[in-house]
Amino acid sequence: MTADHDYYGFTLAAPKHEWPFYTSGPGWYPTPVTAASTPLTVSQVDFTAGLVDAEITGEATLDVDPDATVNAVRLAGRIGLTPIHVLGPTHAVNGDKILPITGFRGATTAMLRWRFRMGAGIGALELDCVPTSYSNRESREGRQMCF
Repeated sequence: MTADHDYYGFTLAAPKHEWPFYTSGPGWYPTPVTAASTPLTVSQVDFTAGLVDAEITGEATLDVDPDATVNAVRLAGRIGLTPIHVLGPTHAVNGDKILPITGFRGATTAMLRWRFRMGAGIGALELDCVPTSYSNRESREGRQMCF
């Protein structure tokens, strides 16, 4: 994602909750965000199938827009209620999170790695984001560590 982390003249590089009522209620300042890659599913769980491993780890190579400054990751939960009904963000559950990362620009691909324990809170989330290839007009700036 490309996210604007500036609020009233101050840069705040902190996790932001994007609950739906923030965009509909008065007095809330929305965070402008733009996708820099296609969405990626990092975990899919069926709670009716028995015990679920709480440790979630993975990595994926993403195609990213080389014209975008990638400086955030959006976490978004979806709950499958029935085969045709999916619950996205509501006022009570699944509010998206915008997590700032060390930004990079000019990359055409990036490796995203994640590790977290379900139920341990956002402080237990580990993200690593490494640009892996660049467009011809940009030079590689080296490894970028994420939030």
